[in-house]
Amino acid sequence: LERDADGVLMAVNLLAASRFKDNFGRPAEGFQSDAEAIRAAPDGSLLVAFEGYARVARFTPPDMMPAPLHDWDRFRDLWGNQGMEALATDDAGQILTILEEPQPDGAYRTLAYGGGKSWSEGANLPSDGQFSATDADFGPDGRLYVLERSFSVLWGYQTRISAYARDGGAFAPPQILLLTGWGEWGDFEGMDVWTNPQGRTVATLVADNNFLTLSPTTIAEFDLSARTGLSGDE
Repeated sequence: LERDADGVLMAVNLLAASRFKDNFGRPAEGFQSDAEAIRAAPDGSLLVAFEGYARVARFTPPDMMPAPLHDWDRFRDLWGNQGMEALATDDAGQILTILEEPQPDGAYRTLAYGGGKSWSEGANLPSDGQFSATDADFGPDGRLYVLERSFSVLWGYQTRISAYARDGGAFAPPQILLLTGWGEWGDFEGMDVWTNPQGRTVATLVADNNFLTLSPTTIAEFDLSARTGLSGDE
């Protein structure tokens, strides 16, 4: 991402491209190819969460052979299209994945990595059950920011960003920092939260075009410090 002196995004350049491999070293295809979330680890490796064949794996480019973080069938109950949609890592190295659809009580289910091949149920994220989680990131303030989506056939997409403070071993009720109008933007599925040169908390979002040639792939940035929730720069 190329930025000017004020941190405003000016251009995007592709530096390299590599295709994920499956556990047998073949190009990941079909049921094994639905990568939904990605995070860069401090050692330069990439953590990737997949739907379909639900899993979390570590990749070290340019070698795209996965290093699995669990047994191959650990998440068999999540195989399908509405599983691990979001992946976040904090400064202590904790890895947390969030399932896309809320539970009956409206809260999001999370899974926490315990090292080796160990995973456990993480703390639920309180919510109203009106949105689906599409990505998450621990921000510079230590809070967990969750990117959410709602869809209407008539009105299109609506985007929300909720911030969760830690409350002991749980998460406090969310603070809604962004709520767009219906159809104002596209299908945002990726998010990074960072601090710009002016000390403002910024969310960089990327929209999926869902394989539709007439639907643009969009990058938009929102000043979360302002908390207006209704303006962004494309």
